[in-house]
Amino acid sequence: ELVQLHRSRSDMMNSVADVFQRAALKNLSGLEELLSVADTLRFIEKTSAIMEGNPDALKLAGGTLESLREGFDSFRATLEFAEDIFSWSFPTPLISHFFADPSHIAGLQSTAKELERACTVVVDRQKETDRLAQFDALLWCGSQFEQVVLERLERRNQRALDHIAALRDYLNFLLAEAAARDEGTGPVLSVYLNAGLDYNRLPQAVEFVFYRSAAEAILNADPRLRTHTGATHEDLRKRFRELDREYLELRRKELAIKLSKRDCPPGNSCGPVATLTELALITRVAGQTRPRISVRDLVRRAGNAMQALKPCWMMSPMSVAQYLEPGKLTFDLVIMDEASQIRPEEALGGIARGQKAVIVGDQMQLPPTPFFQRLSTGGAADDDESEEETRQESVLEAAAGRFHPCRRLKWHYRSEHGSLISYSNSEFYDNQLTIFPSPYDGHPEFGVSLVQTKGIYDGGMNQIEGTAVVKAAIEFMNQCPDRSLGIVAINSKQAEFIREELDREVAVDADAAAFVQRWDQTLEALFVKNLENVQGDERDVIFISTVYGKDRNGNFYQRFGPINGIYGHRRLNVLFTRAKKRVTVFTSMVPEEIHEEGKHWGVKVLKGYLQFAREGIAPTTAAGGECESEFERWVLDVLRVHGYEAVPQLGVCGYRIDIAVRDPDRPGVFLCGVECDGATYHSARCVRERDRLRQEILERHGWNLYRIWSTDWFRNPRLQTRQLLDYLQRSRH
Repeated sequence: ELVQLHRSRSDMMNSVADVFQRAALKNLSGLEELLSVADTLRFIEKTSAIMEGNPDALKLAGGTLESLREGFDSFRATLEFAEDIFSWSFPTPLISHFFADPSHIAGLQSTAKELERACTVVVDRQKETDRLAQFDALLWCGSQFEQVVLERLERRNQRALDHIAALRDYLNFLLAEAAARDEGTGPVLSVYLNAGLDYNRLPQAVEFVFYRSAAEAILNADPRLRTHTGATHEDLRKRFRELDREYLELRRKELAIKLSKRDCPPGNSCGPVATLTELALITRVAGQTRPRISVRDLVRRAGNAMQALKPCWMMSPMSVAQYLEPGKLTFDLVIMDEASQIRPEEALGGIARGQKAVIVGDQMQLPPTPFFQRLSTGGAADDDESEEETRQESVLEAAAGRFHPCRRLKWHYRSEHGSLISYSNSEFYDNQLTIFPSPYDGHPEFGVSLVQTKGIYDGGMNQIEGTAVVKAAIEFMNQCPDRSLGIVAINSKQAEFIREELDREVAVDADAAAFVQRWDQTLEALFVKNLENVQGDERDVIFISTVYGKDRNGNFYQRFGPINGIYGHRRLNVLFTRAKKRVTVFTSMVPEEIHEEGKHWGVKVLKGYLQFAREGIAPTTAAGGECESEFERWVLDVLRVHGYEAVPQLGVCGYRIDIAVRDPDRPGVFLCGVECDGATYHSARCVRERDRLRQEILERHGWNLYRIWSTDWFRNPRLQTRQLLDYLQRSRH
């Protein structure tokens, strides 16, 4: 039985081995692999059972499981083909066409072979075209030939066929382009090509690249420019201004200390008062309420001590002759101001008492006047009908004729609007004065204007005109209490009439009275003066009464009193230049009715100024000029693109604002001045003038200044543009 049991097991094992052998299961190393095989077999049996119950699946496999087993490799190839079809994302109709009928695939294969042969022909033709025409697909088609859309290529070729005559020009263009590339413009051309742009502004682009490259080379080669920034430079300018003011203040203190240490001669301090001298005499006199010694005697006996205590004396020529005994005192320096009004004989005493002399004045202002001489002799102080005048030489003219060269003080500080000085600058100073432009270009509260009163000139007065002046003055006091006022009439009779009428109106107008009282406490009190004694005065606003005109019968006798004298033009020059902000001319004359033929220069000046005041146009004056550099033009274009109206090179006669930006919210006013470190900045003769004085004057005139440094703009124009626009926006509020 035991033997039979072993034989039975042996037959079973052989049977299992035959199964393994038929299933190609070899080298099984353990129970786990055997179990895995068993699972696989169960999955196969299950899948086979499913397929036997699915006719569509059996049809796809060939009808039976046996046919599937026999054509397994073909079935796998078909499956891979289907997967490829779906992975290539063909259109759905095409996929349906593939699987609708196997014969369709053969047809597509045939079509594909024909396309392949056609593509081969196209490539051959392309190569032949390249060989014959040096064809550049990128230029011709806009892309590489393999990527070009056939419709676009067809349109391009058809266009060439329709314009065969232009092909020669196109070839010439290509030759020129190639030559340009050889000359170094290849990178610029490539940028244009990649951006799809025409070469319309190619010269400007090449020029820009060239100059930018050159500028970069210069900036990198110079260590000072390489490290320069606007912020650091502005800090230096600010520091310089602070140190310059501090330096001037320290110089004043140093001078005061040196003067305080000078020895003061004690003089004789013993004996009667009549024998006291120098400091002893000054000490005695200083304690007396009413000294009994004359000023001349005091200066004679204590002059040296007085000089030690007060080294700078301010005296008129008459006071010099009256108080300084000849030969007793001398001065290191004598300065004569307003020298055009001093006669040589009056100046001689002061000059003789100094080791050096500086004669300061304006030959186009009032000459020595006989005003006080006529008063002393009982004559009229102001004769309107008299035009006779003797020539009076001043010490200024005497000095100018003997000492060369004369130095002209060119900077004009007073006028805060160019029109206030432009007429005189053109008529008298050959446009040599430096006039700083005003930010109030067309503002009604600045400049020169004319009021036609149609008054009647009678008996040396024009009451209608005078009344108009008084009425306007009262309105001004009520509306502009923060501005000072001066009124000037051509003659003393008119001035006296205006003064009396104004006093009556002020007495009944509380606002006008407050105006007068307020300004009386300052150095710019309200005044009413005539032409002869207004020199040296200045006010914010000046009203001028020209007085002359037609009489009651309509006759205009062309009598202009001192204006038609040999110095009439100088009197008018003084009159026209007294205002800081505005001049209003009240007149009863029409410029065209004034006959200047046979008259002195003053009549011509009067006529010209009336025309100028009426029309508001200064001779040889321009609102703006051309940009001085491409840098300024660049900034100007940026401002205009962003909606700002800007004027380049605003100003005349010596100083200009590089770019003046108008205020969009206030007509007639400039929002700010943009300085671009241009020629005006670099033309300054010294740092103090360039970085402190000019800016202080402009700011005093009302300018807001914004400076752009070219190095900053060059390195980062977008940032600088944003900062500029932000500043303008803040300035508008």
